[in-house]
Amino acid sequence: MSKFSARLRIFPRALLALLKKPWRRPPSTVKRILIAHNLLLGDTVMLTPLLAKLRRHYPQAEIVLLCKPAFVEVYRLNPYGVVPMPYQPASAASVAAIVNSGPYDLALIPGDNRYSWFALAAGSRWIVAHRPALHNAKSWPVNEYRDYPDEPMAWGDAVATLTDGELPSPQRWAAPAYDFPPPASPFVVLHVGASNPVRFWSPEQWLALADWLAAQGYTPVWSGGGNERHIVDSIDPTRRYRSFAGELSLSQLLALLAGAKALICADTGVAHLAKWVDTPTMTLYGPGNPVAFGPGHFWRNNPIINVGFHPISCRDQHTLFGRELPWLERCNRNEARCQQFCNGQSACMQHITLSEIQTAFIHLLRKIQ
Repeated sequence: MSKFSARLRIFPRALLALLKKPWRRPPSTVKRILIAHNLLLGDTVMLTPLLAKLRRHYPQAEIVLLCKPAFVEVYRLNPYGVVPMPYQPASAASVAAIVNSGPYDLALIPGDNRYSWFALAAGSRWIVAHRPALHNAKSWPVNEYRDYPDEPMAWGDAVATLTDGELPSPQRWAAPAYDFPPPASPFVVLHVGASNPVRFWSPEQWLALADWLAAQGYTPVWSGGGNERHIVDSIDPTRRYRSFAGELSLSQLLALLAGAKALICADTGVAHLAKWVDTPTMTLYGPGNPVAFGPGHFWRNNPIINVGFHPISCRDQHTLFGRELPWLERCNRNEARCQQFCNGQSACMQHITLSEIQTAFIHLLRKIQ
């Protein structure tokens, strides 16, 4: 089914509802809440501060979170009673199910305001989103705007400002029991994939790190997504160490992380997933920003060390979801547009050295003892 067919389920219904916008008022009672988006794993996990805040403020409300179908099973483990609903933009059946799931008293739009149309089509009576850089048709259904912070802040904390109140302390997610043979303890998960090749660390460095960890008495294990097995093959072609790349669901990966001594990875979704189970984590930052995408205030007590983020001239972009943030220093280019990409690597990731990782790992162990 085409995206056009799916959109036919949204816009006719939403346009009729838009005519009533001048008469809408904030709800006095909130029984049902929709969080409408189509974010990748890491950004979806960064909605956790918002979920926690909503649950504290609306303890009896039904909170429905749209997410990619692959995320549904792990979100059923959430401690906030949030209901995950699968969303496939090109599936008319998926779109129809969401549109017919309403009405909702309140809808929150993290990220791209285009999903305010989806919320309106689902019968949302009051829609809250961050103020856009340009007031165009994407934001027409929005009833209330919240400003992005002027000062440096983690994106998860910023999204939580879509609702009022103080940030509560995070709750640990209950990881499922192993339903696969676990590695020998103590083990360290090396997640080598990333959604953007600009974030890849070199294969030689990964293997040298695994060898060093083994010499320290730890069992290194490789991790990656289903389409990232080739990355592990390039790092460890003789399978010196066990690989879980492409073998685990997200809930199984959460179980693996919960039992790990530590996780070492690039700035990617798995780094955020580990926060749910307090896994000691070292995150390698090249093009990304450790303030915007790090633990922030909500996860400030988690054992996390950010590595890298060395000065480089081409990390010169300041936008996030189309909004200009003067304090933000990042690069969102892919490998084709990266200004310093050579031999499969960006210069900002090449600047991260093995000795830097080794030193940070020792500090991380001291932090959790």
